[in-house]
Amino acid sequence: MPSIRNFIARLPRPLADTFLQRHKIFISPETMGSSDQIIADEIEVQLVDSPPGTRGALSHDMELVEQLSTPNGEIAIDDVTNDDNLSDLPSRQARALWVFLNDPEAFRRAEEIVYNDDHRHGRSWSSFGSERARDVRRDSHSVEEFKKALRVLFDSPNVHVEIFDRSRPPFFDTESDDVANGNGNSLLVQITIYREDRPNAEPAFVEGELTMQTRRPVLEAAVTYDAVTGSIECVAPHKASRKEIVESFAAALLGCPPDVQPIANTHYDLTVLSSRRQFETDPEDLIETVSVSMLRLQPLETSMEQVSVERWWKSERDIWSVAGERLGENALAADYNITQAKIVVRYRSAESNRVRSLAVMISHPNRSNIKDQREIDRLVANKYLPRWGIAPSA
Repeated sequence: MPSIRNFIARLPRPLADTFLQRHKIFISPETMGSSDQIIADEIEVQLVDSPPGTRGALSHDMELVEQLSTPNGEIAIDDVTNDDNLSDLPSRQARALWVFLNDPEAFRRAEEIVYNDDHRHGRSWSSFGSERARDVRRDSHSVEEFKKALRVLFDSPNVHVEIFDRSRPPFFDTESDDVANGNGNSLLVQITIYREDRPNAEPAFVEGELTMQTRRPVLEAAVTYDAVTGSIECVAPHKASRKEIVESFAAALLGCPPDVQPIANTHYDLTVLSSRRQFETDPEDLIETVSVSMLRLQPLETSMEQVSVERWWKSERDIWSVAGERLGENALAADYNITQAKIVVRYRSAESNRVRSLAVMISHPNRSNIKDQREIDRLVANKYLPRWGIAPSA
């Protein structure tokens, strides 16, 4: 259970009071005007005398709010609601709780976004290439065709599908950071799928008596489509089913052939940037300089914070000198994980002899903005990232 004191400390008193009353916990105005610890102590006193289940219900709701009080959660909340009340609230916890209390549908939609993004690049995630610039069909006939395919695929009598627009900022996806929605975000369509799983007999209490009940648990999956890149991503428990889900999505909702192809991911190792290194190049490739201009860091002790260290391109100091002065001499190796790096390659064009720059953005574990249209991109991706130890050798 999250700390009651810490939870209350991040909330305006009226919002905290509304939340507590939801659980039949009533704090007097005098106590509510006291310190966070006094309020927390009073809550504990009332929980002792509350009906069984009250503490569990309070803990459950606090945990739901905390899950959307992360940077990912706040981005998801911004995607699903634009209520003016949120801008006046002092913390992520307060904004998440306000949506939880006042707009349950938006809160659930934000949970769906976080579920999808938190599972990206994990064991339950796959990415596929498809046709670009397709409109996702949302008419009842097309949606029903998709649901019908899912019912057959999973041998499930009940399937529910929700389709909505959302975005993903460059922090999470650098492949589509040139999309024109005004702030560099990737514009996506997400399809959240709920389906009944196979029946299972479980013990349950009925009118106080222990008995066995057969129930069908509901499983969740998600599909996102990026019209700019043609990328279709799927989060679902079983690898084999992910391709079939995406094929059904392409046929029913994109209206294109279902011959989607898995996208192979390159797993990058950013730990090599924890200490100063030289980026060796060959003279015939006309590369002038290679430097690291930005590192995004995650403290080892928490996943809820990020620290960025940036170096201006005219600075005489390298990124390791900047990080050492600001964070401590051995901080990169001892205190942080590197989650994203920006490497600037300055090279001469063989055609014009002008010095140009290629900014390579790499995100752990396997995202980058490297394209394959230009020779310099292919050179960096296939020759130099492996040489520098950032990408595996072919």
